[in-house]
Amino acid sequence: MRFKPASNTPRRRAMTLVEVMISLVVFSVAILGTVGVFLFALRTVEDSRSFTQVTQILNHEMEAMRMREWNDRPPFGTSPAIKGLFTLGGAPASFPFTAESEFTPYAVYGAPLRTDGISPAVLGGSDPNDVSFGNNLLQAQYRNAGGNAAGFVCKRIITLKADGCGEKYAEVTLKVTWVDKRGLTHSRSMHSTMAENGLNKRLYDPANI
Repeated sequence: MRFKPASNTPRRRAMTLVEVMISLVVFSVAILGTVGVFLFALRTVEDSRSFTQVTQILNHEMEAMRMREWNDRPPFGTSPAIKGLFTLGGAPASFPFTAESEFTPYAVYGAPLRTDGISPAVLGGSDPNDVSFGNNLLQAQYRNAGGNAAGFVCKRIITLKADGCGEKYAEVTLKVTWVDKRGLTHSRSMHSTMAENGLNKRLYDPANI
């Protein structure tokens, strides 16, 4: 009778319940971390898109404000009258004077504002005192955490002043406020100065120095 020599190969054993639970915990932590990074990336993309839209709105409205004349432009042909900076600033009898009003954002650069699946209300560009007359008027809307509609709230703040030489000028501040899907409130603003006879005359005319 022959006996087989004992094998030196260690016997394989199965994982214990404790080891399985520890593995599941480690795997769950890794999955949760990956999901958290993915959600953070989505929020970053959403915020970046909103900031880009708001920057376009501010730039577009500010350029339209720079193109306005100081006094109202009378109707010409089929075009209605356009309010000037003095009228938008409240047409005060004395300076300084500050007036605040709201404006509606338009489509910028020919592309409509994204609304996260919510169809924007497309209005006719019939009001020549909101940005550039003739473009389609788009009110961008978002949904906050509570499900309520929250759009861009766009305000223009115009402060009319006069310097010691009687030159009138306007300090224009544009501010856009909105609420994101998480219910957080954001705001961005832009500031510029316009003069009745142009900034060049106000700043560099020898009569004003």
